[in-house]
Amino acid sequence: MTPSRLACALVVFLLAASARAADSGAAQVDAAWTKAMLANDAAALGSLYAPDAVMYPPGAMEQKGRDAIRKGYEEMLSGMKVIGAEIKPEKYETHGDTSLGWGLWTVKMVPKSGGDPVTLEGRFVEVARKIGGKWYYVVDHASSPLPPPPPPK
Repeated sequence: MTPSRLACALVVFLLAASARAADSGAAQVDAAWTKAMLANDAAALGSLYAPDAVMYPPGAMEQKGRDAIRKGYEEMLSGMKVIGAEIKPEKYETHGDTSLGWGLWTVKMVPKSGGDPVTLEGRFVEVARKIGGKWYYVVDHASSPLPPPPPPK
């Protein structure tokens, strides 16, 4: 194979791999999550979860079910306005009607009452499932890193 054909084949392979990752169910739900967060839309955020989904938000206990998850977003957004949201996936995998994703997330918010912006960062692991032709989160586990241990005495 000539060097130019090899280079073309490599480009085609990389584009195809990139398209497969973007087509994964978890990636689709993540894109919708980012859009809904930036719109500060708790109803849209809640609609991304299966009726029996479970969410483990950072710093809180689990929220079970779409309604509880939506209420959690409503509570967060009642006092804060999201001004930035980003998901940085490390990996997406889709197997039939189940899709996995993991990586890092960042959300930047400002208090609605005024004040300095707050930036939250953490890691996530998620499972999405195709239900009735649409992808939904069924498990969403977001966590913030623990602070470093205190120095030895």
